[in-house]
Amino acid sequence: MAVPLHPLHQLLAEVVEGDGAELSLLRICLQGNMIEDRENVLEKIRRYLPLGDYIRLGPICSSWSARARKRHYSLRHGLPYLVMQNPENIEMRFFNLSRQVIGLASYPEVHGRYCCGSSQGWLVTIDFNLEMHLFDPYSSSEIKLPPLPSPQEQHIEEVEQKNRERAQYSGLTEAQVRRDCSVYKVILSTDPRTSSDYIVVAIFEWFKRLALWKPGASTWVTVNSYYPYCRMVDMLWHKGVLYVITDMHLLFTLDVGPFPKLILINSYLNVIGNVFRELRYLVELEGELHLIFKEVWSQHNKTYSFTVFKFNSKNKELTGLKSIGDYALFLGGNHSIAVPSNDECQSDSIYFTDDCTESLHLCRKADLGIFNMKDETVQVFLSSEVYTPEPFPPLWLEARPYPW
Repeated sequence: MAVPLHPLHQLLAEVVEGDGAELSLLRICLQGNMIEDRENVLEKIRRYLPLGDYIRLGPICSSWSARARKRHYSLRHGLPYLVMQNPENIEMRFFNLSRQVIGLASYPEVHGRYCCGSSQGWLVTIDFNLEMHLFDPYSSSEIKLPPLPSPQEQHIEEVEQKNRERAQYSGLTEAQVRRDCSVYKVILSTDPRTSSDYIVVAIFEWFKRLALWKPGASTWVTVNSYYPYCRMVDMLWHKGVLYVITDMHLLFTLDVGPFPKLILINSYLNVIGNVFRELRYLVELEGELHLIFKEVWSQHNKTYSFTVFKFNSKNKELTGLKSIGDYALFLGGNHSIAVPSNDECQSDSIYFTDDCTESLHLCRKADLGIFNMKDETVQVFLSSEVYTPEPFPPLWLEARPYPW
């Protein structure tokens, strides 16, 4: 004989799957006297719900919100969540790697916006008007950013032509292509939740130019490059300095003074090889800067290998590594993340998502996996039965502690 659910348990199940009416009822229950030991109930409930359900149930009461945030941000090295979204829907899916479950969260405020990146636990969104926001999916707060600079005059026609071609091949409108392909990556120097002294840096446009914005400024500042044939492909704040890598294997630092400029550190073309289709990442591992190179079979848009180099800050040279030890890396269209491995993720491994913008909308494949550094194999961490490839690649969302 099946054991009947406690009425509260049944209500919770209906809230997670329901249309909102049950949510109001549960709010009344928790704020009133229907549950005598409310704090104890909340403490027990919070242990069993994934992130998406926490977010969905967050408006119940202040106690719930505080406990939900504490639960998901208490771990200093918590595993990131995989965010899957479609701008045409108001719901986002959050894959909890440690519990192997997917939670849903509704965000009417970001409907129609494309998530073009994440950093410091914030999502970066852009709409059809190319207006950008930093969006906190845990509190639904957001920070509006100025529109990105227009294409340089000599490149306007070329950019428009590329948008037309992409729209023709993908079957989308030019407005959709502009929205989804205008921003390559965005990172933050620090968490806006804890400091107002932060810098937002973006790689944008087909030519992958660099721009930065500081709170209070009305516009972005474009960084002029003396290397016109180089495109920026990744960046990372490391020990207070912004490092930038290009598709030509040039490594720069950025002087963020009144007139920002790139300073060449070194060229690694001879060390790494003349392979321009590789995707490149910068990541901090055990306090040191590392360069990661991802190799993709272009015909199938499938990742088959990664190469890791450690940067020597003294002689500016690179050293190839066969292992990253007891760490796991999370790479994609997000700020690159490194966390100590544990029972919930594989050590010496790279968790990757499909972030090849050249194939966006054209030939979406489920290019998600785990690359094991030891045996150089690729494994699946999210089956095709759960994840259906969409024109919008998923990205990793870093868990960050709240200030309270």
